[in-house]
Amino acid sequence: MNEPEPHLLDGVGRIPLRDRHGDLRGWALIDPDMLEPLTRWRWHIGPSGHVMRQEGPVKVYIHREVLGLPHYGAPYVRHRDGVRLDNRRQNLCVSKQWLRKMLDADTSLSDEFRDRALAALCAKEPAA
Repeated sequence: MNEPEPHLLDGVGRIPLRDRHGDLRGWALIDPDMLEPLTRWRWHIGPSGHVMRQEGPVKVYIHREVLGLPHYGAPYVRHRDGVRLDNRRQNLCVSKQWLRKMLDADTSLSDEFRDRALAALCAKEPAA
């Protein structure tokens, strides 16, 4: 039996998600340029439905790796379509609330730039 391997299909990177026994449980979708760097690790579906791996006591989420964010803390990342296995950049967005604080702190940016940056990110914020 062939083991499922990371691959490209129709221009989308696919990483196999295995359980602790090594059985295939699903596929993470990623941008093609992220396929090689992210296949160094074994990924699985965490209790929240997010794609993750364990690094000692730290949970590392693939969506944060894709966006180049720290493993935990701000900013909050959402999946635009709600599908947590789809970790392509086009499906990920950063919380407007966090971005607004960052943009407001940088007084060198124009209001137009701030408005465009916010419009490109999350359309809706999750309920608090």
